[in-house]
Amino acid sequence: MNSSLHRKYQGELLILVAAMIWGFAFYFQKTAMLSIGPLLFVGVRAAIAAIALAPLAFKERRQRHASTRDVTPIACLGGLVIFCAASLQQIGLVTTTVINTGFLSALYVVATPLFYWAIERKRPANHIWLAVAVAVLGVALLNGLPLASLSPGDLLVTA
Repeated sequence: MNSSLHRKYQGELLILVAAMIWGFAFYFQKTAMLSIGPLLFVGVRAAIAAIALAPLAFKERRQRHASTRDVTPIACLGGLVIFCAASLQQIGLVTTTVINTGFLSALYVVATPLFYWAIERKRPANHIWLAVAVAVLGVALLNGLPLASLSPGDLLVTA
């Protein structure tokens, strides 16, 4: 087998594995809600991430030059935004299904070009509009028509 073809299949397999891990995570998050609350879950997850990243942050801080701008304020703002988004998603997961949570979260990928358009005033290509239409149709089919059947949890996950 050609080595570039082998690398292509290897890359596609790794993307599939990453998507499976990401998708299965919602099942475990939903299951965790049987034992602990959403905010405790988000807090523990953030603490684990902080512990895992702390050595890298300390190493980076030691190597940083005096002329480098301090990123602490913007990092704190980013952390607050991520905490709010993760909390809304976790609270929403209490009253919605794992399938809806996974699919609605995947809509962020489709929404990104739309946010870019709103911020940069550059219209997305036509194929992006097709992707948006297919994604909205997928949400409608998952929840049954009409879209008014969305649960409060679905709306929190989407927010």
